[in-house]
Amino acid sequence: MLISPSSMPYPSRKASEPPDELVEKVVRRLQITGEMMRLTAYTPGRLSELGWCERVMELCREYIRNHSASGPCIKTGAPKGSTDLCEPSDISVDAIVQEVTPQARLWVPNELYVELKSRIMEFVGEQQLD
Repeated sequence: MLISPSSMPYPSRKASEPPDELVEKVVRRLQITGEMMRLTAYTPGRLSELGWCERVMELCREYIRNHSASGPCIKTGAPKGSTDLCEPSDISVDAIVQEVTPQARLWVPNELYVELKSRIMEFVGEQQLD
């Protein structure tokens, strides 16, 4: 499965960065050599080490508390189909993801971006890509 650079949502590229053709060439080489899979496998563990996962989980918990009948100290519940607050189990994962994703992306530590960029630049140097 090839990943298009334009489908990479974050961070956005600046005008001073390399042309799309070069980026596509690097992405293709990352995928062909398996380096993309290694970077993809590395990222979740590193996010966890940097505390990002805990912050995002707390944001999810906060969303559930604010959008359900079960707050921090109450468990009253509302009947199914009620327009009032619902049970936590009735909140869809999609709703949580849609709500927390923008903030979660902002919280990705810059340190991780620097590490990934460094690893990619090292890879490019080893591959002698122009």
